[in-house]
Amino acid sequence: MNGSTSISRWLTALICLGLLISGSAADLRKDSTAADSTVRKIERLYNEVLESSISSYRQKVQSTNSSIDIDFEMLDKANNESYYSAAYLIFFLIHDDFKGRQSDELKFSIRAFFAKARLELRKYSEATQTTIEEILQYVSRWQTETADSIIQAYMEFPSKLRETVPELQLMDYTAQGRIIIEAVAQAIGDALNALLTPRKSLRNLITI
Repeated sequence: MNGSTSISRWLTALICLGLLISGSAADLRKDSTAADSTVRKIERLYNEVLESSISSYRQKVQSTNSSIDIDFEMLDKANNESYYSAAYLIFFLIHDDFKGRQSDELKFSIRAFFAKARLELRKYSEATQTTIEEILQYVSRWQTETADSIIQAYMEFPSKLRETVPELQLMDYTAQGRIIIEAVAQAIGDALNALLTPRKSLRNLITI
């Protein structure tokens, strides 16, 4: 993959990721034992999919000696707080590059996640006597889906859960992506400013 193609794919991926991030404004989670317990269980299930998918991809790349442009060092060097947001970003980059040819194994894992998440959400609803039909319908739909769109649904799940059940706020999976997007935006702004500055000077000379 040449440099221009790699940069173009990264920018496209970051724009798409930015759309995911933009819909994830944080609400404070209510202080609730039931909510905290449910969040921990769903996070564990969600993270299992991230880890298994990335591990499978890395093994495949190593076994085929394929060249890749994904920086796994970002994940390897991440601390406890940033590990899963780095994993979320890498998961996005991996599967954004394979649109239309997602593995059945991954889709099976995600369907299993939605089925298990539905069970935990149902338990939470019963324990707190809270009506959360919208998110239950959402996970029910995707737990039987076979299309590649299930990947997008999986990535949108944390923000969807936050929107529909604010007290069930998962960890900030978009933190690492947001940092990179802000850095890219700053770099682009600096580059544009550098390009425009000489032109302003030239225009001043012409008008003298």
